[in-house]
Amino acid sequence: MMPGFAANEASDMFLRNVIAFEQCHAAVTPFTSNYIHFLNFLISSDRDVEVLIDEGVVTNTMGRPSMVVDMVNKLQVGVTVGTMSQYHDISMKLKAHYKSRRNRCWATLNKVYFSDLWTGTATLAAVLLLLLTLVGTIASVIQAYKSF
Repeated sequence: MMPGFAANEASDMFLRNVIAFEQCHAAVTPFTSNYIHFLNFLISSDRDVEVLIDEGVVTNTMGRPSMVVDMVNKLQVGVTVGTMSQYHDISMKLKAHYKSRRNRCWATLNKVYFSDLWTGTATLAAVLLLLLTLVGTIASVIQAYKSF
């Protein structure tokens, strides 16, 4: 389970101070910087924020999701994060998953043809109808071939 993130007016200044502290002190493990870097990796649109809110990762008291996107993007400016982050492996796996052509095609198929119950049912009915038509055509061709 991913740690939660509360997006509000006070969290912006608080997180900037914690990140500045982590960046200035080499002996401190930059947990907050790494987490914000990972959030920045995950959040690039309003829809991303809405998904994270639905999953219980983000709580937004700022209003619009675009305000959370702007805040997370601005928190990351000028912050250096090493590859030893606890989120680095997860980020790499997510990138590989996203770049996979098969996964993108599967996601598009689900989004376009199975977005709700009726769309999925209509898609399956159409595929079944095409298969039955194909079987009927093949049976007719075989019957015609046998009669010669």
